[in-house]
Amino acid sequence: MLKIFNFFRVLYSFFKFANANDVVKFFNIHKSSKIFFSRKTKIDTANIEENVSIDFFKGSLKKLTIGRGSYLSGELIVYGYNGTLQIGKYCSMADRLVLICGESFHQSKRLSTYPFPFMSPFKNYDIKDKLFDSTSSFPETKIIIGNDVSIGEDVLITKNVQIGNGSVIAAKSVLIHDVPPYAIVIGNPATIVSYRYSKKEIEMIEKIKWWNWSTKKIIENIHIFKKTGNELNKELERIIKNIYLV
Repeated sequence: MLKIFNFFRVLYSFFKFANANDVVKFFNIHKSSKIFFSRKTKIDTANIEENVSIDFFKGSLKKLTIGRGSYLSGELIVYGYNGTLQIGKYCSMADRLVLICGESFHQSKRLSTYPFPFMSPFKNYDIKDKLFDSTSSFPETKIIIGNDVSIGEDVLITKNVQIGNGSVIAAKSVLIHDVPPYAIVIGNPATIVSYRYSKKEIEMIEKIKWWNWSTKKIIENIHIFKKTGNELNKELERIIKNIYLV
């Protein structure tokens, strides 16, 4: 019974997933990273740093960049064409993340938003070139997710939104505006409910930029990642002091 189950699991994976060679024109994916691309994915350029893990990626992008250590447990779906997606280092992202990163064939300023060339009976006629240019000529849009960002389940992020370092995006939030660093946002549309740290602490963390530390340095300083409140503040001050002493 187990052999039959494994057979169908492998067969399912074969039809659902594609090799990077098949869906990405130019890529630099670190050997320690694992991204499972949908066969319906199309990316011009991808740069993936070490220890990145994405369970399922589907969509079209001009450029994809993901920093080391970032992971997504579940599905990441991108809608639109000719967009750029930049995800920083050590981001934690949950299932069903949907991004509107690029323009679509539903043009709201035209007489109709209906995608005639792709729907019956119109798709049987040679009309696509009469309505749309190549997707590479679509206006370029961008989504930027900073470092150490936490994103809950069922989040929607719209085009040209920038999420600052250390932000926390609550589950089921809809982002239509930029999110400041270390803000905690929730809702539809997402609004700021608080910040993770004081202004002084945020300034110190932004100076330290721990996400740029080597793995060795993070391990050597792993104790600070457990601290909160005054204890964390003291550690940040100590590190800042050492930076200026060097």
